[in-house]
Amino acid sequence: MKKLVVILLVFTIISLMPPAPAFGQIVRPKKEQPTTPPSSSHSNKNSNQSTTRTRSTTRTTTRTRTTRTTRTRQTTNRTRGSYNRSRSSVREDNTPVIEVSFGCNVNDAIIIIEDEEYNVDDSCVLKEGPHLVEIEAEGYQDYSETIEVDEDNNYFYFELEEIPYEYVEPDEVPEPTMPYVEPEEPVVAPPAPAANQDMPEEWVTVKGITFSMVYVQGGTYTRYRLPEVGDLHPGSVPPAHQVTLSSYYIGKNEVTRGLWYAVMNDSVLKDHPKDPMSNVSWDDCQAFLVKLNNLTGKNFCLPTDAEWEFAARGGVKSRGYAFSGSNNIDEVAWHNGNSEMEFHEVGLKKPNELGIYDMTGSVWEWCSDWSWNWREDVDTSAPLVNPTGPATGKNRVARGGGLLTEDENCCVCRPDPTSPDTSSDELGFRLVLK
Repeated sequence: MKKLVVILLVFTIISLMPPAPAFGQIVRPKKEQPTTPPSSSHSNKNSNQSTTRTRSTTRTTTRTRTTRTTRTRQTTNRTRGSYNRSRSSVREDNTPVIEVSFGCNVNDAIIIIEDEEYNVDDSCVLKEGPHLVEIEAEGYQDYSETIEVDEDNNYFYFELEEIPYEYVEPDEVPEPTMPYVEPEEPVVAPPAPAANQDMPEEWVTVKGITFSMVYVQGGTYTRYRLPEVGDLHPGSVPPAHQVTLSSYYIGKNEVTRGLWYAVMNDSVLKDHPKDPMSNVSWDDCQAFLVKLNNLTGKNFCLPTDAEWEFAARGGVKSRGYAFSGSNNIDEVAWHNGNSEMEFHEVGLKKPNELGIYDMTGSVWEWCSDWSWNWREDVDTSAPLVNPTGPATGKNRVARGGGLLTEDENCCVCRPDPTSPDTSSDELGFRLVLK
């Protein structure tokens, strides 16, 4: 009985035991399955702390970027401040400046340099180095160029292009109410035939001072015609056109200091009496002419713009020179290249084709004309006969250049508009007798 109980007990134990692995079989332990941590206030607290750290990092990054931007702006401001101080030091030091003049094919063009506006005939003082030049003129395309200014480059000439005209077909063309009649062409009476150009000079003596007048035979020529010299740019010149003149006499020399003082001050000048008279306004010249005509009983006056240029070109004997008597300005003129900023006696240089002296250089010479706007005031379709200019104006015409003038501005084709009340060391005059 006891044996039976033992056997049953053993059998029961065996049946409850797990089966044994087969021979050679590897027994792998089971992986423990991850368990989801229980929700608790502790885990929530950790989660909140993680979020807080992330937000804090974002704020820190934002503040860092702001700080960098501020530093960049401060650096930029310091750079600008350094530049301003540099400009100030340049103005205060001895950096060379150059007097610059300009030329342009458009007379009324406006030249803009560093927000300053200049007329074509103006000059200005610029520092050595590059400068942006902008040019504007009505009816022409805007133009800009960077120029390099130095002692050898102080004159600049610009060519503007006209804005092309665009024709717009009209919507309706009204019918003429009257038949069109072709106008008759104006009849231009030529001047009376002139005597031979080889007429003798006329000599005049006033209070012990003797001067000579040269005969200019009348004829037709092209006023404002540019010279055929390749490297010469005379600046702004009105359109060329034909002019016909009667004969006249013009001073062989400019009015001298000796003649001026004899007429105006009734005295004899001992200092440089043969130097050209200068520093006289257009109105001063008129006062001189009144006294001179009363003393001589003759009809002296200033030359018209057309008379001055015809005589300067050599009249009917002209050879087409750029300057009065030569294409080499040093042969016939005292100018900024050889005058050494000093006056010289009249008649020392070579005369022109008519035997007239110093019509180029020495002093600018007043003419009787008012200066005009050629594009608006003058019809050049037919030759002009003995023109005297407009009836009114703002400026008078001066011609020929002076002892401080550049070559281009001394050209016989170039008029210079000048206020009649201007008086300077470069302004004088020459007489005409009719």
